[in-house]
Amino acid sequence: MDSLMSEVLAGVNCLAATDGNKKLLLTDDFNPADTTQILVVPFTTNLKEYGSSAFSDIENRFIIINPSYIISFAAKSTLNDSTSIKELLGLLLLHELGHFKLRINGNFDAVYKDSLSGLGEMKMNTEPEYLTVVKKAEMAVDSVAISMVKKNVLAKDMTCYSCASGIQLILPGMSFQLFGTRLLEQFGNPVKILRDPGPTHPNMELRIAFMNYYLFPNDQLRQMIDTYLYDREVAPVIRQQFDPRIYQGEEKVLPGDSN
Repeated sequence: MDSLMSEVLAGVNCLAATDGNKKLLLTDDFNPADTTQILVVPFTTNLKEYGSSAFSDIENRFIIINPSYIISFAAKSTLNDSTSIKELLGLLLLHELGHFKLRINGNFDAVYKDSLSGLGEMKMNTEPEYLTVVKKAEMAVDSVAISMVKKNVLAKDMTCYSCASGIQLILPGMSFQLFGTRLLEQFGNPVKILRDPGPTHPNMELRIAFMNYYLFPNDQLRQMIDTYLYDREVAPVIRQQFDPRIYQGEEKVLPGDSN
Protein backbone atom coordinates (compact mmCIF):
# COMPACT_ATOMS: atom_id res chain seq x y z
CA MET A 1 0.00 0.00 0.00
CA ASP A 2 2.91 2.40 0.69
CA SER A 3 4.24 2.09 -2.85
CA LEU A 4 0.71 2.39 -4.27
CA MET A 5 0.06 5.54 -2.22
CA SER A 6 3.29 7.09 -3.50
CA GLU A 7 2.27 6.35 -7.09
CA VAL A 8 -1.23 7.76 -6.57
CA LEU A 9 0.08 10.92 -4.88
CA ALA A 10 2.44 11.55 -7.81
CA GLY A 11 -0.52 11.50 -10.19
CA VAL A 12 -2.76 13.62 -7.96
CA ASN A 13 -0.03 16.22 -7.45
CA CYS A 14 0.54 16.36 -11.20
CA LEU A 15 -3.16 17.14 -11.73
CA ALA A 16 -3.16 19.60 -8.83
CA ALA A 17 -0.20 21.52 -10.28
CA THR A 18 -2.33 22.57 -13.26
CA ASP A 19 -4.94 24.09 -10.94
CA GLY A 20 -2.98 25.69 -8.08
CA ASN A 21 0.08 25.17 -5.92
CA LYS A 22 -1.13 22.62 -3.35
CA LYS A 23 0.77 19.36 -2.95
CA LEU A 24 -0.12 16.19 -1.03
CA LEU A 25 2.70 14.42 0.80
CA LEU A 26 3.21 11.53 3.19
CA THR A 27 4.94 12.03 6.55
CA ASP A 28 8.52 11.39 5.39
CA ASP A 29 8.36 14.15 2.76
CA PHE A 30 6.14 16.64 4.56
CA ASN A 31 7.56 20.01 5.62
CA PRO A 32 5.22 21.74 8.13
CA ALA A 33 6.79 25.13 7.34
CA ASP A 34 5.72 24.95 3.69
CA THR A 35 2.11 26.17 3.58
CA THR A 36 1.57 24.74 0.09
CA GLN A 37 2.00 21.21 1.43
CA ILE A 38 -0.81 19.04 2.83
CA LEU A 39 -0.03 16.03 4.98
CA VAL A 40 -1.72 12.74 4.02
CA VAL A 41 -2.12 10.24 6.86
CA PRO A 42 -3.38 6.72 6.00
CA PHE A 43 -5.31 5.08 8.87
CA THR A 44 -7.43 2.06 9.68
CA THR A 45 -10.10 1.36 12.29
CA ASN A 46 -11.43 -1.62 14.20
CA LEU A 47 -14.97 -0.24 14.20
CA LYS A 48 -17.11 -2.61 12.16
CA GLU A 49 -20.45 -0.82 12.31
CA TYR A 50 -19.21 2.47 10.92
CA GLY A 51 -16.14 3.73 9.16
CA SER A 52 -14.95 6.72 7.23
CA SER A 53 -13.13 6.90 3.92
CA ALA A 54 -11.38 10.24 4.48
CA PHE A 55 -11.45 13.55 6.32
CA SER A 56 -9.92 16.98 5.59
CA ASP A 57 -8.76 19.55 8.14
CA ILE A 58 -8.18 22.84 6.31
CA GLU A 59 -6.72 24.83 9.20
CA ASN A 60 -4.16 22.19 10.20
CA ARG A 61 -3.41 21.13 6.61
CA PHE A 62 -3.91 17.40 6.79
CA ILE A 63 -6.00 14.67 5.19
CA ILE A 64 -6.62 11.29 6.78
CA ILE A 65 -7.53 8.48 4.43
CA ASN A 66 -8.61 4.89 5.03
CA PRO A 67 -7.28 2.65 2.20
CA SER A 68 -8.99 -0.46 3.59
CA TYR A 69 -12.40 1.13 3.00
CA ILE A 70 -11.41 1.97 -0.55
CA ILE A 71 -10.54 -1.69 -1.09
CA SER A 72 -13.97 -2.74 0.29
CA PHE A 73 -15.72 -0.16 -1.85
CA ALA A 74 -13.85 -1.27 -4.98
CA ALA A 75 -14.86 -4.89 -4.39
CA LYS A 76 -18.56 -4.02 -4.21
CA SER A 77 -18.92 -1.00 -6.47
CA THR A 78 -16.62 -1.32 -9.49
CA LEU A 79 -16.54 -3.66 -12.45
CA ASN A 80 -12.95 -4.67 -11.76
CA ASP A 81 -12.05 -4.33 -8.10
CA SER A 82 -8.44 -5.50 -8.42
CA THR A 83 -7.41 -2.81 -10.90
CA SER A 84 -9.61 0.06 -9.70
CA ILE A 85 -8.09 0.67 -6.26
CA LYS A 86 -5.44 3.08 -7.53
CA GLU A 87 -8.01 5.14 -9.46
CA LEU A 88 -10.41 5.21 -6.49
CA LEU A 89 -7.64 6.40 -4.18
CA GLY A 90 -6.80 9.11 -6.71
CA LEU A 91 -10.42 10.21 -7.00
CA LEU A 92 -10.81 10.31 -3.22
CA LEU A 93 -7.64 12.36 -2.75
CA LEU A 94 -8.70 14.77 -5.50
CA HIS A 95 -12.00 15.20 -3.66
CA GLU A 96 -10.19 15.96 -0.41
CA LEU A 97 -7.92 18.38 -2.28
CA GLY A 98 -11.09 20.04 -3.56
CA HIS A 99 -12.02 20.79 0.05
CA PHE A 100 -8.80 22.78 0.37
CA LYS A 101 -9.38 24.64 -2.89
CA LEU A 102 -12.90 25.67 -1.84
CA ARG A 103 -11.89 26.16 1.82
CA ILE A 104 -14.62 23.76 2.98
CA ASN A 105 -13.74 21.40 5.82
CA GLY A 106 -14.56 17.79 5.14
CA ASN A 107 -16.92 15.58 7.13
CA PHE A 108 -16.48 11.97 8.15
CA ASP A 109 -18.38 9.75 5.78
CA ALA A 110 -18.74 6.02 5.17
CA VAL A 111 -18.34 5.14 1.49
CA TYR A 112 -19.90 1.74 2.08
CA LYS A 113 -21.80 -0.09 4.79
CA ASP A 114 -22.33 -3.83 4.84
CA SER A 115 -25.89 -3.20 6.00
CA LEU A 116 -27.61 -0.84 3.58
CA SER A 117 -30.90 -1.04 5.47
CA GLY A 118 -29.86 1.15 8.38
CA LEU A 119 -32.07 3.71 10.08
CA GLY A 120 -31.26 6.29 7.42
CA GLU A 121 -32.91 4.10 4.80
CA MET A 122 -36.03 3.05 6.72
CA LYS A 123 -37.95 6.26 6.03
CA MET A 124 -41.33 5.92 4.39
CA ASN A 125 -41.66 6.67 0.69
CA THR A 126 -43.67 9.78 1.55
CA GLU A 127 -40.64 11.45 3.15
CA PRO A 128 -38.46 13.40 0.67
CA GLU A 129 -34.69 13.15 0.55
CA TYR A 130 -33.42 16.68 -0.04
CA LEU A 131 -30.08 17.97 -1.25
CA THR A 132 -29.24 20.27 1.66
CA VAL A 133 -26.67 23.08 1.58
CA VAL A 134 -24.12 20.80 3.25
CA LYS A 135 -24.70 18.01 0.72
CA LYS A 136 -24.48 20.46 -2.19
CA ALA A 137 -21.13 21.63 -0.81
CA GLU A 138 -19.83 18.07 -1.05
CA MET A 139 -21.00 17.88 -4.64
CA ALA A 140 -19.27 21.18 -5.38
CA VAL A 141 -16.07 19.63 -4.05
CA ASP A 142 -16.69 16.63 -6.33
CA SER A 143 -16.93 19.04 -9.26
CA VAL A 144 -13.56 20.58 -8.42
CA ALA A 145 -12.02 17.10 -8.36
CA ILE A 146 -13.52 16.17 -11.72
CA SER A 147 -12.47 19.51 -13.25
CA MET A 148 -8.84 18.59 -12.49
CA VAL A 149 -9.39 15.24 -14.21
CA LYS A 150 -11.08 16.83 -17.21
CA LYS A 151 -8.24 19.31 -17.73
CA ASN A 152 -5.68 16.51 -17.93
CA VAL A 153 -7.28 13.69 -19.95
CA LEU A 154 -5.21 14.82 -22.95
CA ALA A 155 -2.15 15.90 -20.97
CA LYS A 156 1.28 15.32 -22.54
CA ASP A 157 2.79 14.55 -19.16
CA MET A 158 2.33 10.80 -18.77
CA THR A 159 1.93 11.00 -14.98
CA CYS A 160 -0.95 13.46 -15.37
CA TYR A 161 -2.43 11.55 -18.30
CA SER A 162 -2.31 8.18 -16.55
CA CYS A 163 -4.01 9.49 -13.41
CA ALA A 164 -6.71 11.46 -15.25
CA SER A 165 -7.52 8.82 -17.87
CA GLY A 166 -7.64 6.05 -15.26
CA ILE A 167 -10.23 7.92 -13.19
CA GLN A 168 -12.17 8.83 -16.31
CA LEU A 169 -12.36 5.18 -17.37
CA ILE A 170 -13.70 3.78 -14.08
CA LEU A 171 -16.55 6.28 -13.56
CA PRO A 172 -19.07 4.89 -16.10
CA GLY A 173 -18.62 1.36 -14.76
CA MET A 174 -19.03 2.60 -11.19
CA SER A 175 -22.31 4.30 -12.03
CA PHE A 176 -23.62 1.16 -13.72
CA GLN A 177 -22.58 -1.07 -10.84
CA LEU A 178 -23.83 1.21 -8.06
CA PHE A 179 -27.28 1.86 -9.51
CA GLY A 180 -27.70 -1.74 -10.64
CA THR A 181 -26.84 -3.15 -7.21
CA ARG A 182 -29.12 -0.81 -5.29
CA LEU A 183 -32.07 -1.26 -7.65
CA LEU A 184 -31.76 -5.04 -7.53
CA GLU A 185 -31.84 -4.87 -3.73
CA GLN A 186 -35.19 -3.07 -3.98
CA PHE A 187 -36.61 -5.39 -6.67
CA GLY A 188 -40.38 -5.59 -6.40
CA ASN A 189 -40.68 -2.24 -4.67
CA PRO A 190 -42.55 0.14 -7.01
CA VAL A 191 -41.07 3.16 -5.25
CA LYS A 192 -37.29 3.26 -5.28
CA ILE A 193 -35.81 6.11 -3.26
CA LEU A 194 -32.08 5.75 -2.74
CA ARG A 195 -31.54 7.38 0.64
CA ASP A 196 -28.38 9.26 1.61
CA PRO A 197 -26.10 7.60 4.18
CA GLY A 198 -26.23 10.56 6.56
CA PRO A 199 -26.87 14.30 6.91
CA THR A 200 -23.60 15.49 5.34
CA HIS A 201 -23.15 13.52 2.09
CA PRO A 202 -25.37 12.54 -0.85
CA ASN A 203 -25.32 8.85 -1.68
CA MET A 204 -22.56 7.62 -3.97
CA GLU A 205 -25.02 6.75 -6.76
CA LEU A 206 -25.98 10.40 -7.15
CA ARG A 207 -22.43 11.70 -6.75
CA ILE A 208 -20.98 9.34 -9.35
CA ALA A 209 -23.85 10.13 -11.76
CA PHE A 210 -23.06 13.85 -11.49
CA MET A 211 -19.34 13.20 -11.98
CA ASN A 212 -20.10 11.17 -15.11
CA TYR A 213 -22.33 13.92 -16.46
CA TYR A 214 -19.64 16.53 -15.86
CA LEU A 215 -17.13 14.40 -17.79
CA PHE A 216 -19.51 13.16 -20.51
CA PRO A 217 -22.50 15.56 -20.85
CA ASN A 218 -25.40 13.93 -22.71
CA ASP A 219 -29.20 14.15 -22.74
CA GLN A 220 -29.76 10.56 -21.57
CA LEU A 221 -27.67 10.97 -18.42
CA ARG A 222 -29.22 14.35 -17.69
CA GLN A 223 -32.70 12.84 -17.95
CA MET A 224 -31.68 10.03 -15.59
CA ILE A 225 -30.42 12.52 -13.00
CA ASP A 226 -33.50 14.76 -13.35
CA THR A 227 -35.83 11.76 -12.90
CA TYR A 228 -33.82 10.54 -9.93
CA LEU A 229 -33.98 13.94 -8.19
CA TYR A 230 -37.72 14.21 -8.90
CA ASP A 231 -38.34 10.76 -7.43
CA ARG A 232 -36.53 11.58 -4.19
CA GLU A 233 -37.59 15.22 -3.66
CA VAL A 234 -40.94 15.91 -5.37
CA ALA A 235 -42.76 12.58 -5.76
CA PRO A 236 -42.73 11.79 -2.00
CA VAL A 237 -44.50 15.09 -1.28
CA ILE A 238 -47.20 14.25 -3.82
CA ARG A 239 -47.64 10.78 -2.28
CA GLN A 240 -48.31 12.39 1.09
CA GLN A 241 -51.78 13.38 -0.17
CA PHE A 242 -52.87 9.76 -0.54
CA ASP A 243 -50.82 7.59 1.79
CA PRO A 244 -53.28 5.82 4.18
CA ARG A 245 -50.58 5.19 6.76
CA ILE A 246 -50.58 8.92 7.47
CA TYR A 247 -54.06 10.15 6.57
CA GLN A 248 -56.20 7.04 7.26
CA GLY A 249 -57.37 6.84 3.66
CA GLU A 250 -58.48 10.49 3.43
CA GLU A 251 -57.01 12.73 0.79
CA LYS A 252 -54.91 15.54 2.21
CA VAL A 253 -56.16 19.07 1.57
CA LEU A 254 -53.25 21.31 0.85
CA PRO A 255 -53.18 24.99 2.02
CA GLY A 256 -54.92 27.18 -0.53
CA ASP A 257 -56.85 24.29 -2.08
CA SER A 258 -60.26 25.60 -3.13
CA ASN A 259 -61.86 22.24 -2.23
